[in-house]
Amino acid sequence: MLSYQDASALFFTNPQRIVHIGDPFVLMSADGYFYMYATSGGGSFSGWRSYDLVNWTRLGVVFQPPIGHWGMGDFWAPEVVFHRGRYYMIYSARWREGSTLRKGIAVSDSPAGPFVDALDKPLFDFGWAAIDGHLFFDDCGTIYMYFSRDCSENVVNGIHESHIYVVQMADDLLSVIGEPIFLMRPTQPWEARGAWRWNEGPWVIKHEGLYYLMYSANYFASREYGVGYAVSDSPLGPFVKSERNPILHAQHGWTHVSGPGHHSVVRSRDGRELFAVYHTHTNPANPSGNRQVRIDRMGFREDGSLFINGPSAGRMPMPSTEDGFRNMAPYATVEATASPHRAHLLTDGAISFDPRFPEQEWISDETGVQTITLRWETPILVTAVMAFPGTRRGAMQNQVRIDSIAGGRTDFLDTPTLPGEASIAAFEPRMTDYVTLSIHPHSENTPVCLSEIFVLGREE
Repeated sequence: MLSYQDASALFFTNPQRIVHIGDPFVLMSADGYFYMYATSGGGSFSGWRSYDLVNWTRLGVVFQPPIGHWGMGDFWAPEVVFHRGRYYMIYSARWREGSTLRKGIAVSDSPAGPFVDALDKPLFDFGWAAIDGHLFFDDCGTIYMYFSRDCSENVVNGIHESHIYVVQMADDLLSVIGEPIFLMRPTQPWEARGAWRWNEGPWVIKHEGLYYLMYSANYFASREYGVGYAVSDSPLGPFVKSERNPILHAQHGWTHVSGPGHHSVVRSRDGRELFAVYHTHTNPANPSGNRQVRIDRMGFREDGSLFINGPSAGRMPMPSTEDGFRNMAPYATVEATASPHRAHLLTDGAISFDPRFPEQEWISDETGVQTITLRWETPILVTAVMAFPGTRRGAMQNQVRIDSIAGGRTDFLDTPTLPGEASIAAFEPRMTDYVTLSIHPHSENTPVCLSEIFVLGREE
């Protein structure tokens, strides 16, 4: 157990207490709350509200299509944006005309709904099934919808494939401009399952002038479902898929989590952190449409590559706020007795889950006990330290200690048992300008490995 009696307010754990959903989308609204919408079963969409991205209150049904609505079922993947004073929800449904999937749009004056269909017909019809719409507002003001051409009606050389397209939207969001542009199709081995292949659930984020098109692939009801990304210097492509794909998935041999995917991206209240909100299977041993919500931090490495710190299993710091404790490690200078040239990897924000990329971890070039010190230019108020092991064999068995925080010694009380868990020490807040850790190898004459260090603190 953690020693600090108020430590429970510092952390959250996955999964969130929202089940029987899929495709979660989160909006930070002008009223100061986060709103979540999801594939909810039946013929409607439910909503939830939260102040901190962790504790959610169910709002009930926020969109209920009336009798005679153009959609007769398969209401999937709602996404809500605030535009010109109103809230617009795009969604997928099965069109009565031809029993084929199409995109719809509904509108409300409140993020809590009720949403009412704006057109009483599909938003567009290109003659083929379309699902999973995502609206992206570019810096120049142009609005795009990224969506998936569903594999149910798209057969290429005998293979069912879902492809991702983009189309420009009219400013009122009620019509499209021009024809859709093909962006990408399944090309990587992890995206396939027999005669079916997927690129779906698109999401675009812009970073340092580049467009990152994130997407989900593989079968949604399998443990292999996951998230990858591709990069372009234009919102219209061409997009090049990352060799690191998938960046969010259940590693081989994991039994505690299955099928992470179909995510949305939202910022913390203070705007400093990015979170991926996604679903996993409620019962990992029986992957199905019964899914639950998880949230995990995401970000960009120095080389521009995108990462998601998940699917996490243990305690993670609460999303940052202007007046709360947050991770102050990235603002520190890092010193290491071994492999000092790699010490910067300990505070880049990226936690290792995938053993394919050991170059993203700090691995000592010496054996024996190693020391790491984080220093700040001015003292900060510190209340917890987290040390995440790397993926190297035996890394979770390393013994981690805090040697000094403002002259006091504090042992780590939580030790990791699952990938993505950290050794954690929480204590009464104290002012300090440094933290020194020692890492004891799990066996003699072996190097030690750490993925990341978080220091929860704040400026006073």
